[in-house]
Amino acid sequence: MYRNRVLALMWFVLVWFVLGMVNPAVAATVPADTVVKAGIGLASVHIGESYDDVTHLLGPPNENLYGFVFVYQLPNKTELNFRITDNKVVAVNIKGNARSVYTTERGVRFGMTRKQVEGIYGPPEAQAVNTFFYYSQGISFLFNDANEVYEFNVFRPNSH
Repeated sequence: MYRNRVLALMWFVLVWFVLGMVNPAVAATVPADTVVKAGIGLASVHIGESYDDVTHLLGPPNENLYGFVFVYQLPNKTELNFRITDNKVVAVNIKGNARSVYTTERGVRFGMTRKQVEGIYGPPEAQAVNTFFYYSQGISFLFNDANEVYEFNVFRPNSH
């Protein structure tokens, strides 16, 4: 399992180097996968995985917030972070912009509007000022002042 992940990560980094899209200083922290799965996370960082498993694959985080939120700075001003409880990943968050390569498995990308998200995921199960919550699916979307998606939050379905 680790071998396949490491090989996938190495292939992804090699392709990005060839294309000149990644700074070698941050290449070790670029996850090989860019598809965010509701209730799961990414293939490289998913709900239920241990801190050691994640850092074994991605290396040490760029930042440790409060001892339970770990942050990786990625290309194109994208940030990957995950929250740990009892040594297990309980949330995966990705902050980005229109240049970020991440997308949900259903097609939501950074920069999409509330209406576009609602067209894909349906009406939110709950809303906050700038957030759509889909608790039963394990995902929420945060919107900036221009009402565009700038953050995906993934968690275990029905855990909130």
